[in-house]
Amino acid sequence: MSEEDYGRKTSPGFADPALPVRAEPEPNERASRTGVRPASAVPVLQPASRLQAQSGHKAPLVEVELAYERVSRPQVDPLRRTYQIWTQNTVYELDPQLRCVYVRSPSGNKVDTDHPFLGARLVGGQLQVDGGIELSHPFPRPGSCAVFESRKNKRRIFSRTSEVERVVMRIKVVMLVDPAAEQPWAEIPGVE
Repeated sequence: MSEEDYGRKTSPGFADPALPVRAEPEPNERASRTGVRPASAVPVLQPASRLQAQSGHKAPLVEVELAYERVSRPQVDPLRRTYQIWTQNTVYELDPQLRCVYVRSPSGNKVDTDHPFLGARLVGGQLQVDGGIELSHPFPRPGSCAVFESRKNKRRIFSRTSEVERVVMRIKVVMLVDPAAEQPWAEIPGVE
């Protein structure tokens, strides 16, 4: 295998992420070329920009927020809020395992400590479309409803939110500093 080919050969179902996405031929076109009728559940990959255009939303599918902190010793967020699902009236904050740990209003003024989704796990999104229901996993797309799973006794209960406006992944960047090393500008030698 030459250096050019290195990384180009992949297992079936996987491809080089740098290559453009190739559209699948229409089912009738494929059947006429190969003489084989395709399976009805053949996945077709679509770029995120096409998915956004189909849903009519300009917002990105998932936003990334960076939160910077400078501290003398690390502090752990007891809730470990990593993801946020925003609807018009509610923000659901999720831990890394996609469990809802905090529910608040978008302004942050009102916290709902009795919300039924607290402790429930996000399983994805759901959107009613012509001809069926579109499901997305692991996150809902803007314009769809978020679906949470909770358990009561041994039963699984699935509940939906109102229309999702934003999906946010929060990355926390912590700078550990020595408190003795921090000096005001006036105390730094050579600075006048």
